[in-house]
Amino acid sequence: MKKQSENLFKIGEISKTLGVTRKAILLYEEMGLITPAFKDNESGYRYYTADNMTQIRSIRSLQKLGLSLNEIKEYYSDTSNIERLMEFRKTLDQNIQMLQLCSIKAGDSTIHRIYLSHQVCYCHRYQCLDTVKAADLLRDTYIAAVKTGYMLMDSKIFTVRITDSNEKYSSNIIHTTDISEKDSSDIIHTTDTGEKDSSDIIHTTDTGEKVSSDITDADNIYANVPFTSKLEIVNNDTSDSILNLMGCIPVRADYNGPGRVEFAETQALCIYHRGPYDKIAEVIQILTKYIKEHHIKKMGDFRSTYLQGPPNCGANSADYITQVAVPVEFPIEF
Repeated sequence: MKKQSENLFKIGEISKTLGVTRKAILLYEEMGLITPAFKDNESGYRYYTADNMTQIRSIRSLQKLGLSLNEIKEYYSDTSNIERLMEFRKTLDQNIQMLQLCSIKAGDSTIHRIYLSHQVCYCHRYQCLDTVKAADLLRDTYIAAVKTGYMLMDSKIFTVRITDSNEKYSSNIIHTTDISEKDSSDIIHTTDTGEKDSSDIIHTTDTGEKVSSDITDADNIYANVPFTSKLEIVNNDTSDSILNLMGCIPVRADYNGPGRVEFAETQALCIYHRGPYDKIAEVIQILTKYIKEHHIKKMGDFRSTYLQGPPNCGANSADYITQVAVPVEFPIEF
């Protein structure tokens, strides 16, 4: 029998054009995912439209994301499931980004403008003299976060390199303490004009009440965060090499225990560093020089987000990839 229209396609034509087997197309039809435009009862020939081709391509794309045919059928019949599809897209985007980052060469000091997303973290402050000890303390922080039962599994951990208290910049900060140990360190920072500026960190009181204060001392800002010192200082000569860090493990927003720090979304400048952790200080120096030379206002402490490290590369530190970022004032010329 002749094709009913030049705008219709036989199953063989569809199969050849899209690289999909005839068996797969018939299965999609059987499950109600597609419906042929016309079916000849005498010959059994099926004819499909261009829209059917688009539907088949969409089905194949969803399958490549990891969805089963039953799940795809649910998406077509129940749009409330779109959130899971968005999560698949997010995971795919992250994997693509990691593949791009893996191409970064050691010594690449290209500066990127990025946005650091809003996050709630379980945090622990610590002081030490080398990156080996810092890694051990960050691992301890990770274990403690796991034990809270609130840790997010798909977010990257990071450390904040806490600056000297003499360095002043404004930030919106929320402090929440353990329910059994509420304190009065719930601060929201404001500018001298009373206007809230863009922030690296957010804090609110348990009641949601906001108060203003000129706090620049890290001990006050992070008063709720547990603190560990692993210093073995014989004399004051080592004071310049002290690492004053805060390990941050993303947790669910409803976590309200000790060590809770909430970071607001903020614009930042960053360098993707490929190499050992003990070279991160050099990357920070490059960023510091850049923001000073370009008169960019720093809005928070440096963050090191660990994109690829010992779990992926073992002891091969040359392949570690760390995003070293500094929150800055919006807008900036770049």
